[in-house]
Amino acid sequence: METDKQAEALAAEVMQGARDQIVARMPYLNRALFAMPVRFYAPDHETDEITLGYGCDGTYLYVMPQAVLRDADRNPMLVVRAYLHMVLHCLFFHGFQYVTLDRDAWDFAADA
Repeated sequence: METDKQAEALAAEVMQGARDQIVARMPYLNRALFAMPVRFYAPDHETDEITLGYGCDGTYLYVMPQAVLRDADRNPMLVVRAYLHMVLHCLFFHGFQYVTLDRDAWDFAADA
C-alpha cells in the first residue's frame, strides 16, 4: 500500500513537470492545461506490462502511476507528449460523438 502512494506521489511530480514544460513552450495552452486536473487510477487487472495508462474525459486527465513512471524512465518526453496529446484531443473535440463524422478519417487525421 505504501509503495502505491509513493508511486502516485512520484507520478504526480512527473505529470506536473510535463505540464510545466508544455506551458513554458506553449503559454497559450495554459488555461486548457490547468483546466483538467490529473486523477490516478489502478488497472482493472494485473498485467506484466501496462499497455494503456492515459486517458481523458474533458474534465480530468486519468493516468496510471505505473505507466507514467515507466514512460518517464524510458524517455521523459513520452510523458510530455502523452499529456499534450490528451489536452489536444479535448481542444479539437476528438473523442466526442458526432453523427455525421467519418470516424476512420477523423481517427487517422487526429492520431497520425
